[in-house]
Amino acid sequence: MKRYIQVLPIVFIAFICSFHSSAQVDLKPLPIDPKVRYGKLDNGMTYYIRHNELPSRRADFFIAQRVGSVLEEDNQSGLAHFLEHMAFNGTKNYPGKTLINYLESIGVKFGENLNAYTIFDETVYNISNVPVSREGIIDSCLLILHDWSGFINLDKDGIEKERGVIREEMRTRNHASFRQVEQILPLIMPGSQYAKRMPIGTEQVVMNFKPEELRAYYHKWYRPDLQGIIIIGDIDVDQTENKIKQMFADIPKPVNPAERIYYPVPDNDAPLVGIVKDKESTRTMVQIYHKHDPLSPEEYASMVGLMMNYVKTVTSQMLNERFNEILQKINPPFISARSYDGDFLVAQTKDAWLFYAQAKDDGVEETLKSLTREVERAKRFGFTPSEYDRAKKEILRYFENLYNERDKRKNDSYASEYADHFTCGGFIPGIEFEYTNTEIIANNMPVEFINRYFSEIITDKNTVISLTCADKEGLVVPTEEQLLSWYNEVKQENIQAYEDNVSNEPLLAGLPSGGKIKSESKEPLFGTTNFVLSNGVKVVIKPTQNKDDEILMRATSPGGSSLFPESQISNIKAYESFCNVGGLGDFNVVELSKILAGKKVSVTPTISLRTEGFNGNTSPKDFETMLQLIYLHFTAPRIDEEAFQSNLQRMKSRLESREADPTVSLVDTLYKSLYQNIKRAERIKPSDLQQVDYQTIMNWRKDRYKDASDFTFIFVGNIDPETS
Repeated sequence: MKRYIQVLPIVFIAFICSFHSSAQVDLKPLPIDPKVRYGKLDNGMTYYIRHNELPSRRADFFIAQRVGSVLEEDNQSGLAHFLEHMAFNGTKNYPGKTLINYLESIGVKFGENLNAYTIFDETVYNISNVPVSREGIIDSCLLILHDWSGFINLDKDGIEKERGVIREEMRTRNHASFRQVEQILPLIMPGSQYAKRMPIGTEQVVMNFKPEELRAYYHKWYRPDLQGIIIIGDIDVDQTENKIKQMFADIPKPVNPAERIYYPVPDNDAPLVGIVKDKESTRTMVQIYHKHDPLSPEEYASMVGLMMNYVKTVTSQMLNERFNEILQKINPPFISARSYDGDFLVAQTKDAWLFYAQAKDDGVEETLKSLTREVERAKRFGFTPSEYDRAKKEILRYFENLYNERDKRKNDSYASEYADHFTCGGFIPGIEFEYTNTEIIANNMPVEFINRYFSEIITDKNTVISLTCADKEGLVVPTEEQLLSWYNEVKQENIQAYEDNVSNEPLLAGLPSGGKIKSESKEPLFGTTNFVLSNGVKVVIKPTQNKDDEILMRATSPGGSSLFPESQISNIKAYESFCNVGGLGDFNVVELSKILAGKKVSVTPTISLRTEGFNGNTSPKDFETMLQLIYLHFTAPRIDEEAFQSNLQRMKSRLESREADPTVSLVDTLYKSLYQNIKRAERIKPSDLQQVDYQTIMNWRKDRYKDASDFTFIFVGNIDPETS
């Protein structure tokens, strides 16, 4: 696979060398997970096979192609996607609709478990959740993959029938999001093949190409050296490997194959700007990209790739935490904001740090300046040790969870990972290797390295700014010149370093005095242990083995919003959105998230028409923290007027944007018909927010949770009734 080769930043090489205690960068490929049978046939076809018993007696069959719409010529626009459709219209061993008919006869539904997708650089077919109770079913599914590889019929009648199907798909995709992507690509990827190769193609080509043109495209690009077979499930690995070797041997090795080109994305010295308006758009989105070359295939497949994944993830975690903190202020500059590093839009050959935010319709300037300011702040001053410590804990806890649940992973998750490995490269050493080595990397990589990395990767070149918004009366859309002016204005600002305000106080200043168990009983039918506590609370515990690192919680109490007066309908609709925005105890939402960093725990108050309660989840090791949060929800819900105003303003902007979505009108009509104008069943609208009273909502919340004696708590998961 050819990709742009990146010259690693000097600081990165320095760290790798110190990590390896060597003067050279180690580009040795990481090992393949020993639980994966990985190999290549003589004709060049790659295969991945893994035994997995979740779900039992089921398997997934994939064939991935390193082929997509980017390889099309101008007169072939849409052929890659058209070919994907034709794979379901007849093959050598399954003519006509017999392929679909057979799979549906064994419970594999077309469009759900039998499907495919085509994007710019890849095409992937899947037969998922197949019942493999008989050996013949495995043989049949392998034969289908075999036929997709090189024996799709592509008869003239089938092609003619499919033209109308594709045209209808074009019609249904003709919505704001699709049109905006189609229009923005040429503006911010000028000179790139990606800018003119939307996978759906053009109607002119789709409706008029000659059948021999599609056949030529098929035989040129669908070939074993560009194909990977992936079989995951409750199967015998040795037998399946032998079947693949026998069945796929008749597919000839290509002679003088066409070069599989990986098209570049040109660099740019001055910032590129793209603005796209659409009458049906419901959101104003601002994006800032900082492009950079991706790792080379050799780097990506080595320890360098694993290290770089950690660096990008921990950096994104810290940036997003800063964005979340900004959101809690009165009149925040955006409705939401995030960042990450990955492919530049649709291109495999260029990466980019993306900073994006939803803006208020009249708030593009504020949003663009705020995004630019936070990027500049991090570039100039870096991140603090306390920020880094929290982000590191979050990442390690994520990998710990994956490790703890390593035997509970489903077939489709593995299949997608291996398909991505085949089409994009990288590494698949297994969670045991990744968890252990990510922990070593995290514990040895100082925050100073992260700061130097970010300051080097964000440069004054290769910047791209895009704006997508509605095209409606009264909305003033800024010009390219204005966007650039605002961006450059912030670059000249005297920006101050970020201050991380961290509390060292515990979640609970002191543990409450414990109660007693009044009664205990067991329910053999459901396998539960039931307790009644001295305060009247009922507890039901159901141990399960579905997941090793999860406990789910649900609590209910009779009452609910039916007790709130009809005259307060706006507050009733807004209750769940605002009753929890202030935090708990002495901690606001931002401070609470910092205290809980590295813990897998969540408790959220809920309300329905007739009940109130909580939903939550945690891990066995964080179970006590969940109980502390529940206690605080009962005893110390926090009122935060500033956080309320921030959430109110952002919610107002989101709701106003949604009003332009035609599906919202459809939902309103359905609800009106179903519930006959019952106010409590209506969705919340922008006009309702004018009547919302935060103090009333918090008084209601206090009333609903003032007495725990009628609550029933249900805990399900990896929990022991004797010790919990």
